[in-house]
Amino acid sequence: MDQQLLVLNQNVSKKLNHNRKDFFDRFKGEMYNVHQNYRILHEETDDELNKLKLKKEILDRQAERDWYKNECNAIDNRCHERSEQLEQLKAQHNEVRQEKKFLDE
Repeated sequence: MDQQLLVLNQNVSKKLNHNRKDFFDRFKGEMYNVHQNYRILHEETDDELNKLKLKKEILDRQAERDWYKNECNAIDNRCHERSEQLEQLKAQHNEVRQEKKFLDE
């Protein structure tokens, strides 16, 4: 009877060790897959963050461009106003000069 118990104990130990080894091998494989998936997701997240940063940079540059465009338009409008004022002053100057010429005669 003791012999049978010993054989049974050995058989159970062998099966248990085999199942334990099989479990740990599968566990290692699953952990490897989880690690690979984590790495891929991490890289994709980094790529998405870089894309978001790039989009933000583009939007910032576009806003800066629009600001400069508006400033240029405002300066251009002021130049046109000054040109009109200059033309008016030239006309007034010519009138004054003609009046002076007339009075000097």
